[in-house]
Amino acid sequence: MKRTGLLRANALTVALVMFASACSVDARGPLAPSADLLGDAAPVLPMLQRTGPVSELSVTQEVGPLGGTIQLGGGELEVSIPAGALAEPTWITLTRPAGNDVEYRFSPHGLQFAQPVTVKINLLNTPAASSATILNSLVAVYFVDDDHHGTHEVSASELFPVSISLDLRAVFKTSHFSGYCMAMD
Repeated sequence: MKRTGLLRANALTVALVMFASACSVDARGPLAPSADLLGDAAPVLPMLQRTGPVSELSVTQEVGPLGGTIQLGGGELEVSIPAGALAEPTWITLTRPAGNDVEYRFSPHGLQFAQPVTVKINLLNTPAASSATILNSLVAVYFVDDDHHGTHEVSASELFPVSISLDLRAVFKTSHFSGYCMAMD
């Protein structure tokens, strides 16, 4: 009888340890949704809007293995590419589409970096500048296509947490180029 109770206690301990390990938190933080994993189930998020419409604006600059910083619209958007992120000189284009959505296209589309690049987006001409609720809900969203343009919503292929700088810029890192926008999660 004592042996059976001891075996049950050991079995219960092993089961609890296995359960606890299966439920442990990954120290790397939350995993971002992926279009490959989510398919049609990618979350649809409301995009951050500007306080007024803007026209299309684009800038192109060559960046090499030593890195560099590209600015669009006098600092509205800034992309910092660290040394070693690119193996060879590459022409980089940043484009802000016309409209109210806080979104940008980075090209060459699909470009992969050996080191993450830092993206900073100015939030001064958005409702986020005067709303802690909006600021605290912001995420950067990688999107694959332009199906969302004009809908003010985006199907999130990948989400990036943002930090907010003292000068009200959303800051995030990425290792690839495509389309990015600010949205509320």
